[in-house]
Amino acid sequence: MLFLAPLALALAVALPATIVLLHLLRGSRWRVRVPATFLWADLAPSVAGHSRPRLPRLTLLLLLQLLAAALGGVTLARPATLLPEPGQHVVLILDASASMQATDASPSRFELARRRALDRLASLGPSDEVSVIRAGPTATLLAAGPPDKVREALRQAQPGDGAGALHEAIALASQQIAHTPGLRGQIVVFTDGAFPPLDPVGALAAPVEFLSVAGDPSTGNQAIVSAQVRAQPSSPDRRAAFIVVANLDDRPASIPVRVADAASGQEVARQTVELPPNSAGSLAVELPGDLSRLAIELDRPQPDALPLDDRVEIDTPLLGTRSLRVQLVSPAPSALRQALEAVPTVELSVVGPDAYQPSGPSPDITVFDSFLPPELPRGPLLIVNPPAGNRFLPVLGTFTTTGLTTIDAGHPLLRGVDILALTGAVGKNLARVPWARPVVAAGEGPLILEGYDHGYPLVIFTFDPAQSGLDKSLAFPLLVSNAVAYLIADRSGRTVIPGDPVALPAPSAGRALLVRPDGQRQVVELADPAAGELWISDTERSGRYLVLDAENEQAVLSSFSVNLFDQGESDIRPRRDLAPLPATAQIGPAAAQPAELPVQEWWRFLAAALVVVVGVEWLVFTRRG
Repeated sequence: MLFLAPLALALAVALPATIVLLHLLRGSRWRVRVPATFLWADLAPSVAGHSRPRLPRLTLLLLLQLLAAALGGVTLARPATLLPEPGQHVVLILDASASMQATDASPSRFELARRRALDRLASLGPSDEVSVIRAGPTATLLAAGPPDKVREALRQAQPGDGAGALHEAIALASQQIAHTPGLRGQIVVFTDGAFPPLDPVGALAAPVEFLSVAGDPSTGNQAIVSAQVRAQPSSPDRRAAFIVVANLDDRPASIPVRVADAASGQEVARQTVELPPNSAGSLAVELPGDLSRLAIELDRPQPDALPLDDRVEIDTPLLGTRSLRVQLVSPAPSALRQALEAVPTVELSVVGPDAYQPSGPSPDITVFDSFLPPELPRGPLLIVNPPAGNRFLPVLGTFTTTGLTTIDAGHPLLRGVDILALTGAVGKNLARVPWARPVVAAGEGPLILEGYDHGYPLVIFTFDPAQSGLDKSLAFPLLVSNAVAYLIADRSGRTVIPGDPVALPAPSAGRALLVRPDGQRQVVELADPAAGELWISDTERSGRYLVLDAENEQAVLSSFSVNLFDQGESDIRPRRDLAPLPATAQIGPAAAQPAELPVQEWWRFLAAALVVVVGVEWLVFTRRG
């Protein structure tokens, strides 16, 4: 039993005490019937006019008055009893981003988050509901149910090597809680806070609490944030690695960089980069001609708090190592022909649309200008000015570019290109195709797209360079040169961001064997046999992936490397504004007033009893007359 207005309990004592005091002050007088009153006439006034204080007699009327007074005081104190609390639905979100592997918290930030999540789990009752969500490259629901059912999933969770999808994880948590409106919801995010500001999540079915597991806030990190291999402009048969190293620390750093052959381990070069606080520096290393795969590492005696971004592997593209067979199919090839012939090592063959033979020898790259065949060939493609009436890229109309709205400035296709030269270009407005994404787009439609068809890379220029006047600008030959390098680099091996899916040409057997960096193997089946593509989606771990023929494991179908290359994720310094997010959608009574205790109040029943007691007291009083 508890009282919601405990100060009113004083009235339960004060009111009866006041009644007794009034009786004492009045004295005790009783009505007595006597034979005659003249016998009292000679009594002294002092005796007849005063009464002596004495305790009142315990009559039924007095007891009813005291009971009514006490009931009134207790009623005003609002007595109540606690109801059984409604069950909770707690969603535990584990930030599984790469920065959670930092070791400035013992043994790591992720392990500390796991321990705290298990502690929170231990505080819940068997009737509570728990959901565990892992915020890796995508938000994944690991388990849901009573605490004992999800404990093992929490113990088995592991951090990833890429960015964490916290925004999607919080949205998924809100959806989970919305499915249990009778339970009191709470979302708890265990994170190091090393993420950019979250976009608005929308309506939340429960409040969100952030629990920081970051270690020393002054902990910095050094990372390899970019690495590319390009042919040297002066000598196309020679290649160089261009490496960018970042010092994500408030102190200067001296960073030794080792470049080696990833296959043999033989060292190619070693340089030291001196970087001031919060800066990045680049270095160029000339590579041997027979190098096929490159390993770059920060070679320090002691690793920093996040060793994950201290080593990368990249494939060296074919460009610059041999001649590239490029076939141009165009009715009027003047502009494209000049641009392609200017690319070093390109052996160009030009045919008209009528002479095009898709069954002939397969070139390294096929370029279609103002023409598309009924069936596209398998291999890297550059499509320029797609014609109306083709079924592969439906053309809805034309437009003149008035302003650029989408520019992927970091894309390899735009390297060194003055993109403003595309203003005024006459482009084709294409129907949306799900496999292509815009690299440059105007408000009227896309100008440059890239994507994959049957596992092969494609680049699409929707504009006519001659009609737009781009054939006379420096931007167009640079775009063509970058497109050739991009298509060949994708064919010879690619660097993938953790969590990004990879499309490969389907093997003849229809399935392949994926060998992960840790040696684990997985058979990958064709998701859509008609598409002829093999999609590999489990790329969360950084390192080298091999794709083998499932029927002949000695045959390597493809290989690719997964590297972090994310300066934002490599910056492990936590943010300090992890303010909780309030619930914005009421899904049940518990969500509306989460701070109030569930109680049953009894004052209404006591008030009714008080009315009954007062009524009985009145009847007793009137009957006594």
